[in-house]
Amino acid sequence: MLREHLPRLLFTHIATPVALLSIIAGTLIFVVHHNIGIWLIVKLTLVVFLVINHTLLGLLILRAETGNGKHVQRWCLVSATVTCMLIAAVLWTVLAKPVFGSGA
Repeated sequence: MLREHLPRLLFTHIATPVALLSIIAGTLIFVVHHNIGIWLIVKLTLVVFLVINHTLLGLLILRAETGNGKHVQRWCLVSATVTCMLIAAVLWTVLAKPVFGSGA
């Protein structure tokens, strides 16, 4: 019984609140320190992709619950890989604050 509801429980009670907290924290840091640069636009773009990926993962959970979960495992693996890559890219962008293009 718990096994069937575990993905939804983790998604709604852990992943979504942590994602919202991360977005709020990132926004507050931007507002307080007024750091504006190309790196910030890149970071925000990556965060948008994370939000889209999170939404698609929620749809995968719904699909698995309805029994129409053909190929759900494969897409969950893809989603996990994309999530890890995006998180790594966001962390690198925030920590390195690279200069993109010719302007700084």
